[in-house]
Amino acid sequence: MDAENCLREAIRTQTIPLHPLDMLAGFINIPFIFYYGNTLDSDAFMPTRVMRDSLFMTLVEFPILVGRLKVESSGKTVVVVDENNLNMPELKETQSDIHFDDLKSVGFSWSAMPQTTVTVRVFAAAGDQGCIKLVNVHIVRLKDNSGVVLFVNVPHYVVDGIGYCAFINQWAKNSTQLQNGIPNSSVHAKPFDYDRQAVSRCLSSSRSTPDDAAYPMYTTESYLARWLAWLTPESRGSVLNAFVALDSIEAHVFHIRAASINSLHKSLCAEITGGLRISDNDIITALLTMVLAQGEKQVETNSSIGGLSDWHNIKSAVVCAAQSVFKRHAYSWATTVTVDIRGRVDTASATNYTGNMVMGTVVSSPICLVETEITGESLTHVATGIRRAVSRTDGPYIKKLIDVISKETSSYAQALGIVSMGSKILVITNQSRFPLYTVDFGSGIPAWVSPIPKFYNNFASVLPRHPSADGYHIYISTRSATMQAVLNNTFWQTMARLVY
Repeated sequence: MDAENCLREAIRTQTIPLHPLDMLAGFINIPFIFYYGNTLDSDAFMPTRVMRDSLFMTLVEFPILVGRLKVESSGKTVVVVDENNLNMPELKETQSDIHFDDLKSVGFSWSAMPQTTVTVRVFAAAGDQGCIKLVNVHIVRLKDNSGVVLFVNVPHYVVDGIGYCAFINQWAKNSTQLQNGIPNSSVHAKPFDYDRQAVSRCLSSSRSTPDDAAYPMYTTESYLARWLAWLTPESRGSVLNAFVALDSIEAHVFHIRAASINSLHKSLCAEITGGLRISDNDIITALLTMVLAQGEKQVETNSSIGGLSDWHNIKSAVVCAAQSVFKRHAYSWATTVTVDIRGRVDTASATNYTGNMVMGTVVSSPICLVETEITGESLTHVATGIRRAVSRTDGPYIKKLIDVISKETSSYAQALGIVSMGSKILVITNQSRFPLYTVDFGSGIPAWVSPIPKFYNNFASVLPRHPSADGYHIYISTRSATMQAVLNNTFWQTMARLVY
C-alpha cells in the first residue's frame, strides 16, 4: 500500500473545536521559503517520491492538518476531519530555469526567486478547490538539479510557530528515514498533541486583570468586527487579503550585528535603575516601535504638505475610516509583542502541544515618546515599558484574558481589525529560536530560510537564526511610504544593514 492510501486508512473522523488562542492569530498564514543547494551534485536530491510519501506519513501524525475549517451555529470554529473526505494538502512541483548559484550570489533576494514560488497570500483563504488548505507545499526544482526552493505554509488556525516547526522537522525526519531505506512501519511516531484541552490543563484557576492596553482591543464592540466574525473562514480571508492588496506594502530584511546590539544593550542598562533587566528582544522591539512611529509621522507630515500622491491619500482615508469603525484612536502607539506562553504556565501539560499557545501582549506607549528623537533615554523608556508588560503576562493574566475573549465570538475579529488597519500599531514576533535550520530532508540543511516578500502593514519579526549568523536578521513589512522613512532613519542606519 502506498503512502497516500496508508494515510487514508489511518485517519479517523473527529471534530476538533479550536481554542480562543487559535482564533486570535488564526486568520494569518505561517509561510516560509527554504533554499536547498545540491552541494554533492547528487542525482537523488530531495526526490519527488520521497518528499511526497514522507509528507503523507507525517500527516498521519498530524491528522488535524487534513481537516476542514467549519463555523458552527454557535459561531465557534472547529476543524472537521472526515475520514471519507480528507482535505488533502496542496502539493505542487515545478521546474525553474534559475540556478541555485544565481540565487546564492544575490543573497537569496526575493527579486531573484522564481516568481511563482509563494502560493498563498497573507491571510488564509480558499484555494483552487474552494476551501482553505491546512498545508500548502510548493517544490521548485532549480536548473541543472542544482537545488530546490521549498515553500511550506500552514495556517495559524491549527498551529503556532512551535507547531509549524514540529511538523516540518518531523516531515524532514521521515524523509531522511525513507531515503535511508527504513520502511514506513519502522518509523516510530512521536506523540504530537493537538487536543485543545491541553491549554486549559496548563492554566491555573487564579486570574488577574488585563491591563488598560489589552482590554479595549478585545472588548470594544464594532459592527465590522461582528461581520468579520460572521463570515466563513474562506470569505474572511478573501476580504482581508483584498484590504491588504489595497495597501502599497513593502518589506525588507535587515541585519543587526551582535556587536551593535551588545553595545546598545550596555548603554541602555546604564540608564536603568531598580534592578530591572531588559533583553535583546526588548531593545529590538523598542527600536522598531520608535523607527516605525517616526516613519509614520514623516508620512503624515508629507501628506499634510502635499508630498504624497492622491492615490496614497485616498488609501489613507480608507484606512482612517476603517480605524474609526474599529474605534482605534491614535492617542498612543500600541506595540503587540507575541509571547509564547509555554514557559509561563504548567509546561508539563504543554509538552508536544502543536496548537496555538501564543498571545499578543499589548504595550501602550505615548505618541510623544515614540515619535521623539531616539536617544539612550527615550529608547530606555520604551524598552522598559515593553519588559514590564511582557513580565506581567503570567498564568493568571493569561487565564483572565482568555475569559474575556471567550465571552464574545467577535472579540478576536475586533483585535484582528485593529491590527490589520495598521496605523500606530506594530505586531512583532521573535522567531530566532525556531529550529528551521535543522530541517534536513536527507540532503543537508537549508542554506537560507526566508519569510515571504511582503506581509501586512507594520509587522516585524526577528528571523530564525542562521547557524553562522552574527547577531539578528530582522524582517519589516510596512507601507512603502513608511518604509522609505525607515530606510532614511539615521539611527536605524547606524544599527542595521539592508540585506534585501
